[in-house]
Amino acid sequence: MTVQLVEIVVENFRALKKCEIPLGRFSCVVGENNSGKSTLLLAIELLKSDGALKSTDFYDPAQPVVVEAQFDKIDDDDFERIADSEHRRRLKALVDNGELRVRAEFHLGAKCRFTAYQTVPRDERLRPNNVAASLKGKNGAELKAVVKQCFPTHLDAIGEAKTQKAVKEAVAAIVDGLPDTELTREPDALPSGIPNSVRSLFPETVYIPAVTDPRDELRNKATTTFGRLLGIVLRLLEQDEQLNEIEVALDRLTKLLNRVRGEDGQVVDGRLQQIQDIESLLQGYVSETFPTTRRIEISVPRPDLKTLFDNANVQVDDGVLGDVDSKGDGMKRALVFALLRTYVEMKEKLARSVDGNGPKPKDRPYLFLFEEPELYLHPQAQLILFAALKNLSRVSQVLVTTHSPQFLVTCSPILGPRVI
Repeated sequence: MTVQLVEIVVENFRALKKCEIPLGRFSCVVGENNSGKSTLLLAIELLKSDGALKSTDFYDPAQPVVVEAQFDKIDDDDFERIADSEHRRRLKALVDNGELRVRAEFHLGAKCRFTAYQTVPRDERLRPNNVAASLKGKNGAELKAVVKQCFPTHLDAIGEAKTQKAVKEAVAAIVDGLPDTELTREPDALPSGIPNSVRSLFPETVYIPAVTDPRDELRNKATTTFGRLLGIVLRLLEQDEQLNEIEVALDRLTKLLNRVRGEDGQVVDGRLQQIQDIESLLQGYVSETFPTTRRIEISVPRPDLKTLFDNANVQVDDGVLGDVDSKGDGMKRALVFALLRTYVEMKEKLARSVDGNGPKPKDRPYLFLFEEPELYLHPQAQLILFAALKNLSRVSQVLVTTHSPQFLVTCSPILGPRVI
């Protein structure tokens, strides 16, 4: 079982004064129009945001917007997605028995303050950030005076430490030796760069909003619902060994368009002559205005499989061959859920093909957020839809919102998981 979101707490965000919601693999939130269902989904999206919120996002502008989330089932495969080994070490210290709790706090006019619950000393003077703040800019006699003032009961353990680094290491050793009664778990600040690594442990959210304008629902671009879903399905191919041939071809294309550095460290220029000619002309024309310009280099980014897949297209022949955009609402909705069903089948097929002793795929798990998915669907189609969502929950976490209790009653024979 992959990492999943098991609780979301939202305070002071739009219509939500405060709510605490436990979540399972498949959860359904039912509420009237304008009751905050969409706000709940957007709050989950806020966990990956560092920006500021507008005044209209605050239930009470004098109070912060707070989103807390509890994740569980975090294992070694999840940590493997963190490339930086030091970040990986720090993140493992934040995870307690596979669980991680984070807090995003937004004050009006300020950027997000992102923290994680950590095991910290009850004595706030011993917490790393406070230790660093106390010692900042101090050395020699000043450093010795600060140590006596801030850590009077630990002078023997700190000893004759004469540098900030030595004092920090001594305090860290003191904290490591504290009994459980002197420790607590509280949200605490994270070092620079760590918040983004923490977010890498989260499931990747795929937000599928309610249909408000048929022209905007599905477009074949990576940033839209349809483009994202198609890219998610196609990225399963990245684990196919035959795609090594494509990688070789992309490497060759890169060498035709760019200078490359060989294994011996020497730069090799095997570019197309036309690229070299263009670069030479640019160099000459710029030098006419800025004679001191030594060189102009054209650099063409290497395309990757993700970019290729995210820009894939689907055409439908229902008597007239054309893009999805040119088709009706029903066809578009059918394609969305056909993509989801295809993803489930391909994902499970891939899992079965992996030998029990072989490597496990380390792809990032998904959390699908569906806003009123039953819109514009015939009741029979709603049953098919809910069956598809339940199957999707076998390989990914699913959260659905709906304003219709009847939709839930109609699909209850299929549902089974937690209902909220």
